[in-house]
Amino acid sequence: MPDTTIITDGETITNIGPTGKIPVPPGAQVIDVARKTVMPGLIDGHIHIVGEFAPDPMDPLTRLPSYAPLRGAAAARKLLDAGFTSCRAMNDANYASIALKHAIDHGLVPGPRMLAVGYNLKVVGNVREWVPPDIYRHTLTPGNITGPWEARKAVRMNLLNGADFIELQIAGAVGSNSPTPLERTEWTQEELDAAADEAHRRGVIICADCYVDESVEMCARAEFDGIEHGCLITERGLEILVKHNMYICPTLCAYYAYLGPEGEKNYPPWRVLKGRRMRDAISKMWPKYVEMGVMVVGGSDGSGPGRGRRPGEGALELQLMVDYGMTPMQAIVASTKNGAYAIKMQDRLGTLEAGKLADLIVVDGDPLADIKILQDRKKIQLVMKGGEIFRWDPS
Repeated sequence: MPDTTIITDGETITNIGPTGKIPVPPGAQVIDVARKTVMPGLIDGHIHIVGEFAPDPMDPLTRLPSYAPLRGAAAARKLLDAGFTSCRAMNDANYASIALKHAIDHGLVPGPRMLAVGYNLKVVGNVREWVPPDIYRHTLTPGNITGPWEARKAVRMNLLNGADFIELQIAGAVGSNSPTPLERTEWTQEELDAAADEAHRRGVIICADCYVDESVEMCARAEFDGIEHGCLITERGLEILVKHNMYICPTLCAYYAYLGPEGEKNYPPWRVLKGRRMRDAISKMWPKYVEMGVMVVGGSDGSGPGRGRRPGEGALELQLMVDYGMTPMQAIVASTKNGAYAIKMQDRLGTLEAGKLADLIVVDGDPLADIKILQDRKKIQLVMKGGEIFRWDPS
């Protein structure tokens, strides 16, 4: 919308409309961004913000647990600088992302608005348990369950420790050396039903990492809110998502990490082939996502090799959405409006409207003409979160 004035007061947008018709309060700070693009702050809907930056899956063993939120603080600053004013922090150990979220909320460190999951929930013997439990500290966490009552307890324990939503790992994983097949749903329907019921009783969203139609159908039956990845689902799976008003966060960046020399350098050949298989499958199905009106949420699956992109590089996700068949506007909606839905803040975030939080960015250029400019930090000239300017570079 050209020639527009946006008025903020505190953390809120109070007025927005044509320049000259919107009164500017006396004494207000005026920031002239003529010939720039003002848009909602980006939302990374799937990021491991305290995650390892090394491709070696044993990297966590070389660090104290207390190191993770400190590493996350550096990542949070980069994420905010890149124009991501909100994010959904996925599975980590020792509730590190929850600690980071509290530090950001209390103003101790700068970072995006965060919703954090803590541990993801998985059945005993699932994907992460591919080395002996006495070696790998992430095994047999509070998120490991067997049976519906343990599923309820795990949901309650995560929420007790400050989780904002619930994530389940119900199949294998591309970014893992586990032999667990992606096609196998490891949770029973009773376990899924119990976890979803407990989450919804407590007013939080629940999602699941899964890949195939069977898993999507079981999640829909349990009334899950959305799924993560889903790269092997077919048109049948997409129909289920649309019918049940479920979102999908496809994390295209995660499969991109296996392309080219970097992927071949970092991973064994069988894992590279697995990642490329995912890329081929989802890129082939992508036009159906657009045609059928599936609610897509942008998420980088960062940070680092095997986890999409490093913090601050997540705008590649929008480029890949466009490369595969979306319009630039559809990709932006996926990473703003739809992202707000996935963090249950659609009434406060995702669009620039009076009454919503003043989370916005100023871009030197037009991302509708070239979506790639959102990857250029120099083009992100202003970042505002909750009415507070975190960066303003008018050059």
